[in-house]
Amino acid sequence: MTIRDTLTQLANRRLLADRLEQAMAASKRSRCFGAVLFLDLDHFKPLNDEHGHEVGDLLLIEAAHRLNRCVRESDTVARIGGDEFVVVIGELGRDQKASFTRAGVVAEKMRNALEEPYRRTYKHEQILPCIKLKKKDATESASTTGRPPNVEIL
Repeated sequence: MTIRDTLTQLANRRLLADRLEQAMAASKRSRCFGAVLFLDLDHFKPLNDEHGHEVGDLLLIEAAHRLNRCVRESDTVARIGGDEFVVVIGELGRDQKASFTRAGVVAEKMRNALEEPYRRTYKHEQILPCIKLKKKDATESASTTGRPPNVEIL
């Protein structure tokens, strides 16, 4: 039974489900908040179609490396299909608002990393990430950065 995405070596859906369960159990025990971030790479499909799957694969591998560098070793980055990723961040703190702010900082760090040009591809491509943070309290602001399409709070 495989638990890693064969292309990026990130967690796959099966491992993601396990890590999410573990993060929720740890959160319950520690009474600390965590976050789940959903990411996709805008304009990836046209690039993949125009330059071929080899270029697209190189870009996905590089994006995976960049995402991993933005989180702690205890957090989980998973590729759930195509250009879609999920990041599970645990132990952000006991204060909900401060935890959500910390998750926004991580999301911004990922956005910045993913927006850097990709030099391994056919030409220097720029991919814009779309990052969505799910939260329960709908009273928070609509964006962590003032750039609603890139980091959106649901």
